[in-house]
Amino acid sequence: MSLVVEILSRVCGQRVEPEEYVEVAIDVALGHDVSSQIAIDVMTQISDYIWDRNKMIICMDHFVPAPNAHTANQQKFYREWAKKQDVQFFDCGRGVCHQVAFEEKIVRPGNIIVGADSHTCTNGAVGCLSISIGSTELGVVMATGKLWLMVPKTIMIRLEGELPANVFSKDLAMHILRELSSHNPDYKSVEFTGAGVKTLTLSDRLTICNMIAESGAKTAIFDADETACAYFNIENSSIIHSDGRAECYLTVNLNEVEPLIAVPFSPLNIQTLRSQCGLKVHQAYLGSCTNGRLEDLRVAADVLRGKTIHEDVRLLVNPASKKVFEQAISEGIIQDLVSAGAQITGWSCGACFGGHLGLLGDGERCISSTNRNFPGRMGAVGSEVYLASPATVAASALMGRIADLKEGKG
Repeated sequence: MSLVVEILSRVCGQRVEPEEYVEVAIDVALGHDVSSQIAIDVMTQISDYIWDRNKMIICMDHFVPAPNAHTANQQKFYREWAKKQDVQFFDCGRGVCHQVAFEEKIVRPGNIIVGADSHTCTNGAVGCLSISIGSTELGVVMATGKLWLMVPKTIMIRLEGELPANVFSKDLAMHILRELSSHNPDYKSVEFTGAGVKTLTLSDRLTICNMIAESGAKTAIFDADETACAYFNIENSSIIHSDGRAECYLTVNLNEVEPLIAVPFSPLNIQTLRSQCGLKVHQAYLGSCTNGRLEDLRVAADVLRGKTIHEDVRLLVNPASKKVFEQAISEGIIQDLVSAGAQITGWSCGACFGGHLGLLGDGERCISSTNRNFPGRMGAVGSEVYLASPATVAASALMGRIADLKEGKG
């Protein structure tokens, strides 16, 4: 069985099959300041109290800090509701929900996680079945602790080799998205296996699972290997593992991956980086639940250290969490970024979803380490967003145009 089928079979107490409908008990439910209001309204139509206060988390992460009175009042409501329900509540200043759930080890291998956010699949990186649902569905889960879903078919991707120097997990994620496009990934589970997995850090895996959401897949998941088990301080033998069975198999040779970029207006519109070099940029954005972790900031700092960004570029740095920010301070990374001309916008979703903290005007072009570049995604409909690795973002900020790492280091 695939890993997802293994997990669902354990929860259901019997062997389940792909495309079978099952009712499952949820281990963790996740909401945030944008998605939770409707969920709470639905829950209160069913029950006065949440099904299990220890299994629900709400994180203030999108409009943080509150940019207007409406948002401030909404967040005030969440604080009061969370206190009444006695649920785990992460207020403004903790970070993006997916990163916080990972850091706090709320998500664990073998668990079933649901969240009213399209990038909930991020935490499939640690071997849990992590799926996005609508706010209405989240409300039902909050009241009952259960959810109906169809068991997804599995696309098994075997990773072989090792990424070349100056090629990063974001490049690999886009390479995988391009490979998946011809295999109809809609509502399927994308499972990663193979010797190449061992060469990827947990941060790499989080980035890859996060980006798989753009393919239309139901979820993405890595088998919980020694790296994941060490992070959670658990025995590998206690974890559910896949036996490698799937409906579709792909092999990706990491040695063949090259720097890539997603051009407007789709994260699936993937081109080689070299084909886009030279385009003028007005803003460079480093952060989000995709690439706002310590490793990402470290890569950018290595490019920018001792240099100054182009005079026509705004470089915004958006760490994924307070903990990432603190670690970046302790390593001197923040000082390197600020000295190069970056502005630290705080640890939240920020401009990634077009909320605030660095929106674009008409005719402006942004090189970003985020996950989406739809029309108007980060501001004006007449703006453009190009998606790339943190290294490419940093190099482009230095040059004032889309540039590869070699130019940034030159």
